Amino acid sequence: STYLKIIHELLILRLHPIELDIFQAETFDIVSDTIHNVFTKQVSKIVRLCNANKIICPFSDSELPYSDNNQTNNNQFVLNLSNKSMTDCELNLLSKGLNFSISNGHFSCVDIVMPTDSAANLLPPEQQDYYRALIRQTMEKSNRPKSNLTFTEISALKSLRNDESIVILPADKGKVTVILDKEEYDSKINKLVNCDEYTSINKDPTVKIEKIIKQTLKNHENELGKPLIVKLSPQYSKPPHLYGLPKIHKDFIPLRPIVSSIDSPVSK
Repeated sequence: STYLKIIHELLILRLHPIELDIFQAETFDIVSDTIHNVFTKQVSKIVRLCNANKIICPFSDSELPYSDNNQTNNNQFVLNLSNKSMTDCELNLLSKGLNFSISNGHFSCVDIVMPTDSAANLLPPEQQDYYRALIRQTMEKSNRPKSNLTFTEISALKSLRNDESIVILPADKGKVTVILDKEEYDSKINKLVNCDEYTSINKDPTVKIEKIIKQTLKNHENELGKPLIVKLSPQYSKPPHLYGLPKIHKDFIPLRPIVSSIDSPVSK
């Protein structure tokens, strides 16, 4: 315990308070998971031994202590740096993390059929009909996904999406979801852009770059083949998008600039 106290004091001296909170929470999660796994394994072993020897056991498989249903997921954190007062439901929703996959129970068949049909065109002609029939058969047998959000969480999600006064971003480091005022975020982004590192241009070169890439691919059609050229050719490209991730471990919460090339001419 003496060594732990020394380590804890060193962490207090060297880490930012927010970093220290994240470190302590993640350490607690790791320890809790380890205890849960070991304890559950031992109790399950006792249950099996008691059942095998026909002895009354104080535990049952459905009543194991530290069961997953009783655990609180603290792996995600929310840091509200905005002037907006967040409700408990909104905070619980954001604590799921920005990578949480929402299943609302509805999906568009067109969104599935169109990409798969495009993929089928790349197959040999004798395999295309079989592939399309297989996709259609799979869709007919599949069940619609159940929603993994409650009604109040869905309402909170709509409220957050429609709120243009805030920006919700992942932190530069860690698993923290950060909420910033839109004005503050725009101000920090403008400070990043208005410096010597960037040069302003008068015209968007996206269309020109797309044409150059298409022409370059066409010039190498013999080496690459038409199917690969079709796959690599950019369509309806957009210019790269600049955004910032808040560095919550630093004073004044600066932004780390990130350039996203998704849907840009060179994204493929």
